Amino acid sequence: MKFRSFTIKNFKGIRETTLDLGDGTASIHTLVGLNESGKTTVLEAINMFQPDEEGMHAIAQQSMIALSKDQLIPKTMKADFTGEIRVEAKAAISSNDIDAMSDLCAEEFDLEIDRSQIPDEILIVMELVYDNSKFIRQNSLWSFWPHLKTKRQKKFTKYSAPSEEWQAIISLLRKRLPRIIYFPNFLFEFPDKILISGALTDASETATKTNEYFVGIIEDAMASLDPPMELGKHVVDRIKGTKADHPFAQFIPFWYGSPESESVDDVLERLARKITDEVFGRWQAILGKEIGDAEIEVASSIEANSATNEREVYLTFRVKQGRPRYRISERSLGFRWFFCFLLFTRFSRGTIEDQSVVFLFDEPASNLHSKAQAKLLDSFEVISGNKNSIIFSTHSHHLINPLWLEKAHVVSSGLDPENELDGKFSEAGAEINITVTPYRRFVGENDEKSHYFQPILDRLQYSPSAIEAKDTGVLLEGKSDFYILSWYKMHHCEQLDLNFLPVNGVTNAAAVLSLMLGWGKDFVFLFDSDSEGKTAMRRYQDELPISAQHFVEYEQVFGSGKKNPRQIEGLLSDADKGKIAQHFGAKRTSKSHIQKYFSAALSGVDSIELDAESLENLEKLTKYLKEARSS
Repeated sequence: MKFRSFTIKNFKGIRETTLDLGDGTASIHTLVGLNESGKTTVLEAINMFQPDEEGMHAIAQQSMIALSKDQLIPKTMKADFTGEIRVEAKAAISSNDIDAMSDLCAEEFDLEIDRSQIPDEILIVMELVYDNSKFIRQNSLWSFWPHLKTKRQKKFTKYSAPSEEWQAIISLLRKRLPRIIYFPNFLFEFPDKILISGALTDASETATKTNEYFVGIIEDAMASLDPPMELGKHVVDRIKGTKADHPFAQFIPFWYGSPESESVDDVLERLARKITDEVFGRWQAILGKEIGDAEIEVASSIEANSATNEREVYLTFRVKQGRPRYRISERSLGFRWFFCFLLFTRFSRGTIEDQSVVFLFDEPASNLHSKAQAKLLDSFEVISGNKNSIIFSTHSHHLINPLWLEKAHVVSSGLDPENELDGKFSEAGAEINITVTPYRRFVGENDEKSHYFQPILDRLQYSPSAIEAKDTGVLLEGKSDFYILSWYKMHHCEQLDLNFLPVNGVTNAAAVLSLMLGWGKDFVFLFDSDSEGKTAMRRYQDELPISAQHFVEYEQVFGSGKKNPRQIEGLLSDADKGKIAQHFGAKRTSKSHIQKYFSAALSGVDSIELDAESLENLEKLTKYLKEARSS
């Protein structure tokens, strides 16, 4: 199953808003907005739909731990709220889900399910009911009614909530829903030792939950071994069961060097290799650099409980590179951050084979420098893989990927901070109405409120400083040029010494051109051979100290004939355009189809190929651009 949307009603500062996740394919969604615009509130509401009770909030700061239900009442209704807080999720049903339901009905009830009556998606509601601002009860509502029959019956019968069959099917689907794992902060602290044989004594609730969470991570890593192993059976039971009647002082000399000890050491070596391969392997794929002989070492230690004298078993994790060994806590903040991040997102505590995960990240890497933030952005595609989704909030333009703008959303609280700076205050909470709006629509409707989506503008409309940025190379009118040329460079011309930057329209490039000139960058601006583009280029030359050599239009490359390409879409052959139209089930290929086609290919969702004519045109264009920039 995949979530397609979340509709949130009456949750804290949200009256009603919807976060549309699209068609349910694996994706990365960016939430941008001002400070205190409600981004965290949106993530909290999604997490409330299906909270990971043993998840990341267990190792968050106390202030970030999930609020009590009485604290979720709408801000404007705290005096007397009688009603419901609702989070409604639309979930897509896959063929695997249908097969699982069919098998369940046949094996448990000897019934056949009517596959034709199963909808493409179902509505699931998590509802909190209040009376006079006091929480009363929690409801879970499913808009799904299966049609079943026995082998002898001719017609199917609709089954509803009271029936045992309905309850069993809903229980199955609930287990197949994507897991929601919320990272409310990223101040990771890896324990120097983890108790695996029981509960911590004389420890705070936070320390206990932290230990429990890390034990769960280790158990998930153990389960992923080949063959799968269990922490209790293959480690704890061997240590506690060996010479169980011997006092601790007599047991210790016997244990070390015993066959049982060697068996435990072998298990922990397997665990260490698994974590090394998975975490450092992903690390290497993200950073693009060899990490040498660095590896994770896992060792056990045994102590006597001071009160009961029973054996307590701990695991310690160290980084080993050559002879030196270091605790995780002894490494740099950046190392600890990435190690824990990759560990937690890889071992997500026992999901079923085809169950996906929705990761919620609130301001990830905000405490790291810009390079680390950029590396984190690279990691998102690795983490999402072929089935998972990521929803994350950010203020940083280093965490904005232009390829993901179709899935970017602007969060607004309805309040204008500039009014308060001018001394214009409203009654507390009176105007708060947190909304989530797709980036493209928000920009179209609110171009005067650019400060709400400033991180995106920062990424799209100017290059970072000369200290930290590469030369831009080629400015592009829009996203079609960016998607297609970036795809071509990635798959057919990796050595192409050009970087591409879209400027969100040929008439909106003055600020970018000014910065490029001020920084002395070598660049050209590729624009369409149409009247709008030609007019804009003349205006830029009149208004800015810029020469004609900085501009390239398609006519210069391919000629001015009527049949020659005049924009990026014209470089695609008729055969490739037909293939794209067929991909979307359309008779003709639209500009939107082409954008989505190459965007999906760039983000790793689809694998595509173009014919010789299209590739020849792209080769001709990039060759011309390279020569134009260097001239």
